[in-house]
Amino acid sequence: MSDKSFEQKVAERLEKQKYSGGADPSINNPARQQPRYMDLAEHGRKMYERIKHKIKR
Repeated sequence: MSDKSFEQKVAERLEKQKYSGGADPSINNPARQQPRYMDLAEHGRKMYERIKHKIKR
């Protein structure tokens, strides 16, 4: 690789802008909150309450 092509490649890489990933992580754009913890037994009870009228006895 010649020095000229090497310098040209370096210059091209320096000119390229990196992708920022979208949104600006500023104070007006806070990080997403994690979902609150739910007990699996409580989750099952809520699911059962929603579908119990569909269960044929």
